[in-house]
Amino acid sequence: MKNNKTKKFRLSLSFVLVVSLSLLSVACKQGPEPDQDLQIWYLKIGITPNSYGVHRANADMTNSIQVVSDGLLNDLHSDFESKVNTPDGVIVDLEGGKVYWTNMNYVSGSGDNANGGSVARANLDGTDVEFVIPPGDDIIRPKQITMDFENRKLYWSDREGASVWRCNPDGSELERIVDWSGEDILAHQFVGIAVDPDNNKFYWTDRKANNIHSASMDVMGLGKADTNSYTTIVSGLNAPIDLILNSDGSTIYFTERGKGDELIGGCTTCGSVRSADTGSFSNKKDTTLLVSGIQGVGIDIDEISGRIYYSDIGGEIGSVNLDGTDQRIIADTGAILTTGIDLVRP
Repeated sequence: MKNNKTKKFRLSLSFVLVVSLSLLSVACKQGPEPDQDLQIWYLKIGITPNSYGVHRANADMTNSIQVVSDGLLNDLHSDFESKVNTPDGVIVDLEGGKVYWTNMNYVSGSGDNANGGSVARANLDGTDVEFVIPPGDDIIRPKQITMDFENRKLYWSDREGASVWRCNPDGSELERIVDWSGEDILAHQFVGIAVDPDNNKFYWTDRKANNIHSASMDVMGLGKADTNSYTTIVSGLNAPIDLILNSDGSTIYFTERGKGDELIGGCTTCGSVRSADTGSFSNKKDTTLLVSGIQGVGIDIDEISGRIYYSDIGGEIGSVNLDGTDQRIIADTGAILTTGIDLVRP
């Protein structure tokens, strides 16, 4: 009897081990669980009322909700009707409990048709919507936005204004730190913005001149002719849009548009990952981050997971490893386009 029970016990144990290993194998094939600590904040532009706005989702794009709709902005500034609801850049300030975003005013148009851009903010639950910088003539078409969290300053690029602006979170102390507004609007249009307060630098993209520039955060009213006060660290690109730095400020990742095979982050030999200090590339054998068939807009990096996330002009949200492998389209949002994106770990 004893031997029988022992045999049955061994058989039962073997069965349990086989089943456990099978389940483990299935789990491994399904891949790791989604990173529940990471949130994606992103902007959508639609074609119907209240389809524009600020959205938040898990890292796998589940539980996506609209935090702020364009209708709330229209209520604040009815004179502009639907012309304030074209969001482009977004940044979340966990310490201050706010989300900030820019509004381009018009989806298309330039010159006189582009006036009236604004910067808005709301609580993280979407309440208390207000303008930081209301629609007006000075800020023409604000694009990507970021924050110097150490010094509590907002920074954004003004595309048709060919300017970089800075202000306090409440909109006070508004400063135009880069001013190329006197240049040809078809030759210079600023879009992306990134700050590196540890090294006292900021970076911006010029999508018409195909360059990325850097300058000291101490500059004021920096003009195109002030070449001793800024550095063109990357040139010869193809409509660079948004950009982000890694945590130590040594590497730039950015999106480009209009090439067919679009770059996000990109290849070290053709214009996407370069030294932030020198703008130089490594050798031709370096791994590329070339991602085919996208029209990248916003971009952000999560160094904990080692992935870049990006938004696409076709309405998609995607991600890719820092070495260019495992590109994934996480979701098609159904929007005309997705613009700004910000990764947050609450």
